[in-house]
Amino acid sequence: EPQDQSMQAARDEAETVICSCLDSLFAKTGINPKEVDFLIINCSLFSPTPSLCAMAANKFKMRSDVRTYNLSGQGCSASLLALD
Repeated sequence: EPQDQSMQAARDEAETVICSCLDSLFAKTGINPKEVDFLIINCSLFSPTPSLCAMAANKFKMRSDVRTYNLSGQGCSASLLALD
């Protein structure tokens, strides 16, 4: 059976990966999602609307004034540039 390459399948996969990473981060650090001031997500190719940051901020009930930055379409090196 061919792999599902729909927009919804891509969004579901991104949500699974991003949310599991954030779940792990919050569990290991004890940080509450409402304490987050900045959220930066880099995804080389997938740039949906609403954004991946919006999805994560809503799922984790972050503050409405959290500053979000979506780095998309810039390749894998965008993660390194975001830290500079």
